[in-house]
Amino acid sequence: MGRCVKLMVVAWLMVLCLAALPVMAQKGDSPAKVVPGGPQGRYLSLPSAMFAPGAPVVITWRNTPGNARDWVTVVPAGISDRKWGKWTYLQGRTSGRFTVRNLPRGAYEARLYFNWPKGGFRVIERLSFRVGGAVGGLRGQYLALPSAVFAPGRPVVITWRNTPGNARDWVTVVPAGISDRKWGKWTYLKGQTAGAFRVRGLPPGAYEARLYFNWPKGGFRVIERLRFTVQ
Repeated sequence: MGRCVKLMVVAWLMVLCLAALPVMAQKGDSPAKVVPGGPQGRYLSLPSAMFAPGAPVVITWRNTPGNARDWVTVVPAGISDRKWGKWTYLQGRTSGRFTVRNLPRGAYEARLYFNWPKGGFRVIERLSFRVGGAVGGLRGQYLALPSAVFAPGRPVVITWRNTPGNARDWVTVVPAGISDRKWGKWTYLKGQTAGAFRVRGLPPGAYEARLYFNWPKGGFRVIERLRFTVQ
C-alpha cells in the first residue's frame, strides 16, 4: 500500500515538472527587437527616411490593385509628376519590393502610379527620403524643409519662395496620404512670395507639407508637396 502511494507521488511530481518545462524555456527566450519603421503610406513604405550614400533603397508596396502596369519610380524631390527616374512595373503583383541602388546624395521621392497608360501621370502615393544625411533638407520648386525627419517636440519650419504672390496662396501640414481636399495646420501666404511657416506639436507620424495657389479659384489642386516624418 505504502509503495503504491510512493509511486503515485512520484508520477504526480513528474507530471508537474513536464508541465513546467515550457514556462522554463520561455524565460530563456530573448525578446524580439522592435525596430522603428520609416515612412509609411497606404501602399508604399520605406525602412528609413535617411539612407547612407551607397546603401540600397528598398521600396515595399502592398495592397495595390494588381494591374499589370501599376508602376513605381524614384525621382529627385520636386520634379514634375510627368517625369520618371529608375522605375519598375509591379507586374500584376499586389505586394513586393523594388530596390534602387547608387543614388547620389540628395532629396528624393518614391512615387506610385496605377494602370499605365490609362491612369496617366496621376501620382497615387509618394514617399520622401534623403540620401546622404539631412544637410540641405528637402527642397522643391517652391517649398523647402530643413530635414526629412524631425524629433517629437521640435518645430517644423516650412519655407516658401518664388510663389506668385496671390493673397490666398496657402500652405498646410497634414498626415501623409490624406485627401488633397483636407487641411491641418495652415496659413495664407498673404501675398508674400517668400517666407516661413512654423508648425509645432506634431505627434510622431508621416506628414506632408502642401502648397496651394489662389483660394478659392485654385481649388484643392496641390501645386507641390514635401513628405517628412516625426519620429
